[in-house]
Amino acid sequence: MKKLTVLMPCYNMEKYIARALDSILVQEVSFDYLILVIDDGSTDNSVEIVNEFIQKYPDKIVLHKNSKNEKLLATIIKAYKLLKTSYWTVLDPDDYWTGTEKMQTAVDFLEDHSEYTLYAENYLIESEGSVKQAIYAGISDIAFENLGEVFPQTSSVIFRNVFNKTDLLKLDRFCNEKYASCFRGDFFRACYQLSKGRGYYYPKISSVYCMAGEGLWSTLTQYERDIKNVKACFIFSCFFNDNSFLQKTALESIQNFKAAYKNQIRQEELVELNNIRYKIKKCSPLVSVIIPAYNHEKYVQETINSIINQSYDNIELLIIDDGSTDETYQRICETEALCKKRFTRFVFERQSNSGTCETLNKLVEKSCGEYVYIIASDDVADPKAIEAELGFLELHDDYALCVGANDIIDAEGKHCFWDNERKNVYNEKDAVYFSFSDLLIKNIPHIDFFSDAFGRYSSFLRYFNHIPNGYLIRKSIFNQTGLFTKEAPLEDFWIMMQIAKYAKMKYLDDTLFYYRWHGANTIINTARMNEYTAQTLLYELRTVCPFLDNYLSCLTTENANLKIENTNLKTENFHLIAENSRLRIIENSRTYRYARKISKLIRKAMPSGSFRAKFIGALAKLILKLLKVLVHMLRRKK
Repeated sequence: MKKLTVLMPCYNMEKYIARALDSILVQEVSFDYLILVIDDGSTDNSVEIVNEFIQKYPDKIVLHKNSKNEKLLATIIKAYKLLKTSYWTVLDPDDYWTGTEKMQTAVDFLEDHSEYTLYAENYLIESEGSVKQAIYAGISDIAFENLGEVFPQTSSVIFRNVFNKTDLLKLDRFCNEKYASCFRGDFFRACYQLSKGRGYYYPKISSVYCMAGEGLWSTLTQYERDIKNVKACFIFSCFFNDNSFLQKTALESIQNFKAAYKNQIRQEELVELNNIRYKIKKCSPLVSVIIPAYNHEKYVQETINSIINQSYDNIELLIIDDGSTDETYQRICETEALCKKRFTRFVFERQSNSGTCETLNKLVEKSCGEYVYIIASDDVADPKAIEAELGFLELHDDYALCVGANDIIDAEGKHCFWDNERKNVYNEKDAVYFSFSDLLIKNIPHIDFFSDAFGRYSSFLRYFNHIPNGYLIRKSIFNQTGLFTKEAPLEDFWIMMQIAKYAKMKYLDDTLFYYRWHGANTIINTARMNEYTAQTLLYELRTVCPFLDNYLSCLTTENANLKIENTNLKTENFHLIAENSRLRIIENSRTYRYARKISKLIRKAMPSGSFRAKFIGALAKLILKLLKVLVHMLRRKK
């Protein structure tokens, strides 16, 4: 009966595999062994070379071929499941053993010391034609606590077979794309064996680790190696039931990685590292997702499912049905059991119709999270939306809102585009706007969405609301801005302006939201949107500049002393008090600050004339375009 199996995962290793096989076959042993080569769909002559060896050593070598390339992780897990011997080892085809006693020495030691689950020896490192000895730390006993000091390289170790079916099945879940790319096979083997016993390290050199240009690890940059090490520590801490050593190592690795690379870290990796840190520390912030639902029986379940499927875990979901007259309430009830199981907290209420503004305020007041994610009951959030936006806000305290790009879906949930009149088209050749975000960016070219100009207060005044849907808001900002108000018909536009007074906003160039475009959308009615925008802007100007209230009020009456000539404004009996060419304002520091911002903004619109003339003319230029709709409507009513 065979006592030891040498696992050899292979993919396109024709240059090296013969040397590796020869180094095994010259071993002098008193027991039988098996070389199990698992080829992962090689496209070179690796399989032909192995078959030549099998003809010479049919009792020692077995070849298992994957029907397609399954990648290294899936291949090595398959090999673990095929193990039948008491001992085993892994030899990568580009590495090789030196001497003839490696297997015998290791098996003898493990036979005599049942408390040990791995035996490792020192090794040489071969790179670009030069050979050097690995650093020996002078430690013979290996445990989790000193694994970082004396990490055994793959070619140097022989293991006791301690695998069980439960752990092998558990290991299968790491074969998905999220984990496979950062799964360190040698690190896992060492951790797994040390979770079952101890390891022994002997300074004798018995193998050569070749850093060949084709090797998976050797082809990575140092940045890529370091980020994979951080993620691997976290993955394995989960596998080994939140092992404290691995958790500590992961946290230290994150800190060291950020210090080493600073501004070089890619945004998506910052998000992931941040979430790893919070998951390990078990203090991930609670995110409150709020859904004001009204007459969306056809869509509301898809909206809820998009929150259920979020990659971020610590979420509470709050829904209020605002007196729907269709079966929206019933559709939400059908998801209640699943919501209670998925979310940290689930709140669902029904009320008589009170409007979006009041419903949003109730939901925010009931929420317990540090962050609030607002989504309409007909839209859909991308699975990574909350994780991505939260990751940015957690790392940037001066930002209070983060939002991603919005794609468009139709009434049936099918991805589509817009033509010039914002009608749905399904062929890119017919599209003028490829997403909702694309429409905003193209129609407001004066704002660089990827700079600090995005979400500035002055940008809102000049170009109006340019924030896509699906935004995450730091809840503490409401302590400064207050909640939504009925006085502003476009409650989202108004709250954005308030947030902009105190903090910055971030646009992520990644599709994180799917905006549904159907017949009931409010913004389809352009005239109504213009009217609402005018009313919202008027309310904001009155709030920030109370001294303009009388003047602004006259603009909405039939008997207003208003004449419009070539976009300039002339008035009689004008109720704006001027003293020594300076405006008298309420002595409030915040009012004064933002009044000055508006003054500075509108003064730039007229380069000549007195300050008073500049102020009046520029103010007219800023708001009259919107007010024409409102004034015309009021005159028609009278």
